[in-house]
Amino acid sequence: MRVVGEAVLASFSQGSFTATDLGNGAIVRASVFTAPPGNGCSGPATCFSFVLARYRPGTNLEAASARLAAIANAAGCPPASCSVVADQRPNDIDNYARIRNTPAVLAALLAVLGIATLAYALVTSVLRRRRDLAVLKTLGLLRLQVSAVIAWQASALTVVVLIVGLPLGIVAGRWAWGSFAGVVGVSGDAAIPWMWVLLAAPVAFVVANLVALGPGWLASRVNPAVVLRSE
Repeated sequence: MRVVGEAVLASFSQGSFTATDLGNGAIVRASVFTAPPGNGCSGPATCFSFVLARYRPGTNLEAASARLAAIANAAGCPPASCSVVADQRPNDIDNYARIRNTPAVLAALLAVLGIATLAYALVTSVLRRRRDLAVLKTLGLLRLQVSAVIAWQASALTVVVLIVGLPLGIVAGRWAWGSFAGVVGVSGDAAIPWMWVLLAAPVAFVVANLVALGPGWLASRVNPAVVLRSE
């Protein structure tokens, strides 16, 4: 036989045979997979031990499976011999589905950590540059303009993070998935959600400017007379 492609197979087996799973199993011609004569299969009939059905999107799997089981029983197949299973996803996919939210949780934690780091950097910058802010206010900058300086600083830091982080994240994500897929025996092609990648930039700018509100207010409250006299 000649391998012509890759596929994710449904989970099914017979007796003590190992069930198909990620990296286990193959799709062949129907004639190779026919059941031997016996158990009601005789003559020119083509009999199979398994029949896989694909439902339309949005179908209630439990209800559809119950209807199929009732049809098989009404046709004379005993319930013990004709069983209908609603979900035939491979075991590995079921196992990974239990932890599919883990990357999202980790991403949320990293986002919170990034926001906290940005806020700390801005507050530290305001405290260290109090003299510079006092000079700017002495030269005529209004409170709103001083707050805008901090907002621009936050935006500049965000630009650097996006320029470095987005490409690096895409490359690292594709490499990680390729390594993982090679172990479990599935295709290493990674689907990149470009919509979310493009949405990350405006969202990051909005969040950065919201974070800058507090340090910006702190910077606008700097008293030039007090700061410059102490300096």
